[in-house]
Amino acid sequence: MNDMFADSPIPVSAQMASVEREIAMRRRVYPRWVADKRMTQDKADAEKAAMSAVHKSLSEIGQLRAGVASKGALIDSISKLQGQRGVLVSLLSDCLRVLQTVDGDDADEDAQLRALRNRVSMVINESARSGRTGEFQC
Repeated sequence: MNDMFADSPIPVSAQMASVEREIAMRRRVYPRWVADKRMTQDKADAEKAAMSAVHKSLSEIGQLRAGVASKGALIDSISKLQGQRGVLVSLLSDCLRVLQTVDGDDADEDAQLRALRNRVSMVINESARSGRTGEFQC
């Protein structure tokens, strides 16, 4: 699965830590700059709010990335299970062909074999109707 964030050499967690340090620095420095008239209070507030918004955006990107990774793993697991199901249905088809050649020794065994063949046939037919033996599609 392609990683939509792969072109960023710096992990989101490291970017967030850097932004947190920047926010802390602004909280320490801006009051002096406002007192020294190097910056207005409105500008200081706006700059701190902007950096807090950057932090929130990075946090959301981190959560999105985790969700994308989870979805990818889930799709991979579903595909694997569907492949395994396809193999099992194929094996059941082989077993059914063999079962159809077997006769019971008495009426009871005949009834048990017939019931078993019917159950196996139902599973194979249901799988074919639902399309569950093919590849996973999202």
